[in-house]
Amino acid sequence: MKIKGIVAAPGLAVGPVFELSAPPVHVLHETVAAAAVDDERARAREAMARYYETLRLCEPMTEIERALLNATMELLNDPYLEDAIVSRIRDLHYCAEWAIEAAIEAMAREIQALDDPYLSARSVDFEDLAHGILMHLNGADQSSFELSEPSIIVAEMLNTSSLVMIDTSQVLGFISEKGGISSHAAILAQTLGIPYLIGVPYPHEFIHTGECIVLDADAGEVDVQPTVEEIAAARRNIATKRAKEAQWDAQRDEQALSLDGRRIAVEANIGGLDDLEFAKERGAEGVGLFRTEFFFMAQEDYPDEETQFALYRAAVQEMGGPLVVRTLDVGADKALPYDPLEAEENPALGRRGIRFSLDVTGPFRSQLRALLRAAALGDVKILLPMVSALEELERVQQMIAAEKDALRSAGTAVGDVEVGVMIETPAAVFLADALAEHCDFFSIGTNDLTQYIIAADRTNAKVQHLFHSFHPAVLRAIDAVIQSAHHCGIPCAMCGALAADPLATRLLIGMGLDAFSVPGAQIPRIKDVIRQCDVREEQAFAREVLAKSRLDEGLDLIREHEGRWT
Repeated sequence: MKIKGIVAAPGLAVGPVFELSAPPVHVLHETVAAAAVDDERARAREAMARYYETLRLCEPMTEIERALLNATMELLNDPYLEDAIVSRIRDLHYCAEWAIEAAIEAMAREIQALDDPYLSARSVDFEDLAHGILMHLNGADQSSFELSEPSIIVAEMLNTSSLVMIDTSQVLGFISEKGGISSHAAILAQTLGIPYLIGVPYPHEFIHTGECIVLDADAGEVDVQPTVEEIAAARRNIATKRAKEAQWDAQRDEQALSLDGRRIAVEANIGGLDDLEFAKERGAEGVGLFRTEFFFMAQEDYPDEETQFALYRAAVQEMGGPLVVRTLDVGADKALPYDPLEAEENPALGRRGIRFSLDVTGPFRSQLRALLRAAALGDVKILLPMVSALEELERVQQMIAAEKDALRSAGTAVGDVEVGVMIETPAAVFLADALAEHCDFFSIGTNDLTQYIIAADRTNAKVQHLFHSFHPAVLRAIDAVIQSAHHCGIPCAMCGALAADPLATRLLIGMGLDAFSVPGAQIPRIKDVIRQCDVREEQAFAREVLAKSRLDEGLDLIREHEGRWT
């Protein structure tokens, strides 16, 4: 039996299932005598401290995992949470278990009552937090997170505490009912090259620990009752794919030159220095997207200029090639633990990206100064997220000029930086010609651009089937942006998920894309596809696809064209 899902990270996996769920905890809804109140408060505080210590001792592999870990630790440190628990013990004489459950449920209800899909989703964080504290209160066995063999993880949702406690080197794939293609779990899977399928309905009803399943995150389906023949066929496909990957790897450090001699840069999306090291090993020619929000999220407060300079200096020295740094991109589904976002009716259309930075100018100026100083050491470029107006770009450029003058006046070495605009709003698409005249490069973020053009929330599983970056309207917007960039003589890159899809590579080359920025694991494969392309032939192919007004017609043409080469 095959169940459909939504591809969060491509790939194929065969292996045993590991059902991931929090160990059961038993909550007694009992009151205690006045004489036992102090003991119950001590039990609650000790459980929170033990859980905090457990998380502190985790060794996250990437900046993304570190950011997730830090977010949970910040919740544990929130005085409001401790006060809410202690007051129920002190005033209502709840036992520790009941007080913890009641206090956290109340906080989750407050968020859900805001009637906002983004903030409501964060209530899961509180449920996860309650389980973690109660496990430590009751001494529950956490070995349920330990994998005894390489496995495919099946979960209702991949939460913070489970992600940081899993040894991802033992993970063959992920399957979850809830989640989004731009979630932290999805970014982690893409970075590490782990197949991940989301939106699989009621997975625990069909998929059970120990059973061998076939996860095809390329086709977007999981076979939960494969025959012996189907398992054998899947393993042959994996062996064939690994042989191809070995061929790609053999050439991963070589430039990506098309058949007619055009060089196309293939760079990396990273969340920190760990990702950078991995990307270099995979043949990255530079960093096309440094997501600085993960560094900010992993701190206890806004990092100062020196702390940031140390990070950017290490990155530019390690990479050697160009380093495109996206300024702090928070808002919507990404929040800083030390600066909680105010509730908004629709955060996806609210104070996020460059809008947030231009409101919180102190930390933003610190980031700009640190980047200007790092630019004295190498090729650093600044990428501005969520731009929707020419005035935003101009204001940032004025701030950069002012900070550069101030640093030079103080005798500090600075470098000239190129400033680019991330094209991810319809406004930026329609203003592309004007923006191109005032900036140095474009980078297309297809995740947000797709959701805004199609009006389909990328974090809402109910409309995930509408979220498709091959939608004709999205493709025509991408083509228009590339043409506007080239008309003004600036390059256009792409750092969104579409850039990492080999099915899109030929089409994007035909449109004239200058550079691909993708997760490290995808670099050798994208380079290989580029080497098989003739740019003039792909240009004709792109015109055919762009003429189609139906998604299925365009996809059929793309698959037919790709089939000639596979």
